[in-house]
Amino acid sequence: MALAAIAPLARRMAMQLEIGSMKKKEQGLTLIELMIVITVIGILAAIALPSYQAYLYRAKAAEVILMIGKIHTVLGGLQSEEGSRLGSSLGISMRSNGQGSDAALDFCRRNGSQCIDNKAVAGLNKAEISQLERLGFTVSISSGNFATSLPGQFKISLNIDHGPHTDPKLRAEAGQIALATEHVMKPETYKTSVTRDGSVGLYFQLGGQ
Repeated sequence: MALAAIAPLARRMAMQLEIGSMKKKEQGLTLIELMIVITVIGILAAIALPSYQAYLYRAKAAEVILMIGKIHTVLGGLQSEEGSRLGSSLGISMRSNGQGSDAALDFCRRNGSQCIDNKAVAGLNKAEISQLERLGFTVSISSGNFATSLPGQFKISLNIDHGPHTDPKLRAEAGQIALATEHVMKPETYKTSVTRDGSVGLYFQLGGQ
């Protein structure tokens, strides 16, 4: 009799437990489970986001490196055409906007500390150089000055734009792109420099007679 009376009660309790379990499933995640999911997502984002940003900086640095390669080619061609070396015999400077040419660079014959007979350097125009300004910095090229006065030496500067109208986010990204460029190109230089504002100087030496 006792067992017969308990059996229906046990069945009712089992049904109630099953119904309670089904309701829990319908309700979704508990607060603790939700917190665990959010924590896991946060950890994954903390790991993935810096890697993604580094990838973007390297991709944009590749564009700068392509321009550096073209500058190498143009200046190497100038040495061959003039039969003289950069730094010791030929000086290089940026061509000003009022000189009636779209050439980006001037060269001159060096006579001690003086430059004689400035001429435009063929093969590199201002529009090509200015394309990199959208990355947040300007490019300048020089030779025959401080630290570039020996045969074949020249400097490429990536100057961060700190103007009052420059977007701070763009300025920060420009610094990271410049550093990524410096990291890749450093083995190809005889010297590099990084200023406090994030600007980078790359010093190269071309071969030749």
